[in-house]
This record gives sequence, structure tokens and C-alpha cells, in this order.
Amino acid sequence: MQRHKLEHFPRHEGDPAPLRLTVKRKAAYSDVDPMGYVWFGRYPLYMEAAADALNQAVDLTHAALSGAGVLNPVAQLGINYIRPILLETETEITATLVWTEAAKLQYEIAIRSEIGLHAVAWAVNVFVEASSNQVFLAPPPLIESFRERWREGGFACLQI
Repeated sequence: MQRHKLEHFPRHEGDPAPLRLTVKRKAAYSDVDPMGYVWFGRYPLYMEAAADALNQAVDLTHAALSGAGVLNPVAQLGINYIRPILLETETEITATLVWTEAAKLQYEIAIRSEIGLHAVAWAVNVFVEASSNQVFLAPPPLIESFRERWREGGFACLQI
């Protein structure tokens, strides 16, 4: 496996193009360890900021999911650390949502700064019925509506 691989999930002919959004974050004092590097356990917070911004842009907010009785926990997370982020480094975190027919969301995430790539990651979020805590085996109606909008080009400004 290549450590710098930006595409983790397969793309299939005929699938809608992935959705992508980038946010900026400056490494704060509370993020760093005694060496002055962003502590490895903080990277998921950076990644979550980008994924949350992308979710907001496509109306998949926590409030919308909760209102539909759906929870969306992380089921898998993988991170390849490439180079450390130093205190006060300005970073750009790019979240990419990759199409799948399954009852899940697939994210690919990259953290960069002016000196290059710091980390690449992938995450899978599943859907859970809030009232029963049961995992959805098929996408819930809210996700089907979202995917129909995606298929029809409703998020063209985010597509790559």
C-alpha cells in the first residue's frame, strides 16, 4: 500500500463524481505535544472539521440526521501520517465524499500545508436508527433523497 495514496475507495463508471470541500485550520498550542508537533490523536479532529463542513454543504447536518431519527457514527478510520504538523502551521484539510450504493458514507481526507502533504486518511460512517440502535442495512430515506440529488447534479459546485 502506498502511504501517500489519496484515493482509498474504488470509483465505478457511471457513479456520480465525488464531492469535495476544503477547510483551513491553524495548529494551536492545545494541539501540540512537548516536541511542538500536532499530537497524532488531534488529526481526527482536523479531519472531522472538513467532513462536517462537507456534510453541512450537502444538508447532511447532525440536526438533519437526528431529525430523521438517524445517527451516523464512524465505523472505520485509517490514517497515514506523512510529516508532522508544527505549532501555528496553516493547514488545508480536504474531505472527499465518494459514491457508494451501500448504507454508509465514505470519506477520503488529506491534510496539507505550504510544505506539502501531512496526512491522508479514510473513514466510513454507517447509519444507525436512533430509536433502536440498529444499523441500517439499506440507506435510510434521508440518504436516498440526498443520493438522488447527488445523481441529478444538485451538488455540482462540490463535484470534482
